[in-house]
Amino acid sequence: MEEKLEAYPKLRKEIGVSGISASQLSRRINELPTEFTQKLFINAVQKLKQFTQNRKGLPDGYLALKHY
Repeated sequence: MEEKLEAYPKLRKEIGVSGISASQLSRRINELPTEFTQKLFINAVQKLKQFTQNRKGLPDGYLALKHY
């Protein structure tokens, strides 16, 4: 995530940081209210349901194990 943030200077400017480390991200995430992360998760699940509502199962070979 640290690399992604470094790759998008516009995003850094938008959120008001010049740079951020993995430990800073971890501390910030730990400070988030539980309700926020719960809503974020529920929203993601709803979006996934909408995206996959007309599909049945996984595509063939999606989770197939590779033999070496």
